[in-house]
Amino acid sequence: MCKKNVLQDEARNLWLINRIKYFVNNYDLIAHEIPCFVSKRKISDPIFEGHKVCRFCARQDIDVSFKDNAHAISEMLGNKSVILDNECDDCNHFFGEIIEDNLAKYLGITRTLSQIKGKNGYPAFKSNDGKSRIDIISEQEGIIQTTVDNGAIDLQENYIEVSSIRDTYIPIDVYRALVKISLSIIPWQEYIHFVHTGVWIRADRRTEIGRQILDEWKDISSGYASKVIETFVPGRKPLLLQIWVFRRKKDAVDKVPYCQTVVEFNNTRFQFAVPCVEDESYGKNDKVSMHFFVGLEDCIFNYEKFIMQYGYPQTKVVDLSNHDAVKGEKTTNRMSFSKKIELDIKDVELFLKENNIKGLRPK
Repeated sequence: MCKKNVLQDEARNLWLINRIKYFVNNYDLIAHEIPCFVSKRKISDPIFEGHKVCRFCARQDIDVSFKDNAHAISEMLGNKSVILDNECDDCNHFFGEIIEDNLAKYLGITRTLSQIKGKNGYPAFKSNDGKSRIDIISEQEGIIQTTVDNGAIDLQENYIEVSSIRDTYIPIDVYRALVKISLSIIPWQEYIHFVHTGVWIRADRRTEIGRQILDEWKDISSGYASKVIETFVPGRKPLLLQIWVFRRKKDAVDKVPYCQTVVEFNNTRFQFAVPCVEDESYGKNDKVSMHFFVGLEDCIFNYEKFIMQYGYPQTKVVDLSNHDAVKGEKTTNRMSFSKKIELDIKDVELFLKENNIKGLRPK
């Protein structure tokens, strides 16, 4: 190994050690979930005067129903097993139809290329002009349909690069969807410090009181939502679906946010601070430090081989503080594959029929 590589390895190791120290010196882990490791787990809060109470709207089971299986981590991300027992049906429907829908739109084609199996299976990708379509059949197999003049998919020998336009989404609702995951898995004794945050993520902008709550929280939430760390880790589904929630130690060494959460699944990781009105730094998040979480890809022994095969992880800080709808946002994603088989039109028609997949409908 040459001297240059040795120096690079030493610098990288020091960088990793400093990131580990940041979390060890400043945080306690208060929740950690890996849904695929459990067949079913219910997170339950204490009974209040003989009644079940919803975490987010504070209504009791005499006022609202609790019939649905409310997934503590969005089912869209692949969670089938971790359930929040104290989320009423009204809140569950609101989260699914409003804020989690915005998260789905933000992720867009990532859900297809990363093979994230949600409630209705693998989501298909369809280009706006109808000239390209990607369907995932299983973890080992997918089908790509394109016309010769398509402008969305660049198909190479061992990878495809897909240009797409996100569906219209509201950034602050993407952030609220991520925060909702944090508040769903933490123990009740920790949640009581985030009751106001729970009211905020439940605020419905379609109502006057909802709009009022969102307006009151703009200054509080913007500092946090403007600094969400998003990482893409290349490779074939390198990350399990898992969530860590960290709460600041009383004797924290550095000035850090009161609570941080890491959500990772397949190829994506989000790291973000969770707003808390008890935190003296809320609304002033630019004055606290956030170090990148140490992920599995950072601990690979033969890191050089990993990046030679898959490329470097890509990390960026995204601003999700905007309350206005974002339209026409362009994205580019790449997916590698081990084998490409080109079919003639008759084989394609048969394959589509056997797998119940729609054909192209160019506009």
